[in-house]
Amino acid sequence: MKLYFLIAGLTVMVLFKKHNLAGEWSSNGKNNTRTILQFTKNGHFTIIAAGGHIENKGLYILKNDSFYIRDSNCGMKVTGLYALHFFTEDAVQFNVVTDKCSDRSSEINGGIIVRSLH
Repeated sequence: MKLYFLIAGLTVMVLFKKHNLAGEWSSNGKNNTRTILQFTKNGHFTIIAAGGHIENKGLYILKNDSFYIRDSNCGMKVTGLYALHFFTEDAVQFNVVTDKCSDRSSEINGGIIVRSLH
C-alpha cells in the first residue's frame, strides 16, 4: 500500500512539474556556429552569436509548454507562439504554433537548445 502512494505521488510530481528556461542555453547553427541564449527569470532574453555580438533581445513568457516571444528584430508588438517539447530539463525543442514574423519562425521552428553546464 505504501508503494502505491509513493508511485502515485511521484507521478503527480512529474505530471505537474513546471519547466524553467532561466539560465544560459546554447544551440549549434549552420557551419557548427554556436549561439548562446540567455533567459532571465523575469522574462527577458538575449541571443549572442558567434564572436560575442548581440544578435537579438526581447521578452518571453513561458506558460506550461507554450512559449510566447517578442523581440527587437521582428518588432516588440509581434508575438510568436511556440510549443515546447522538453526532452529533459536541459534540452528543449521549439515548434511553431503561430508567428507572423517569418524570419523568426524560420530561425526557431524545429530548433533544439541545450542548457549550458558551467
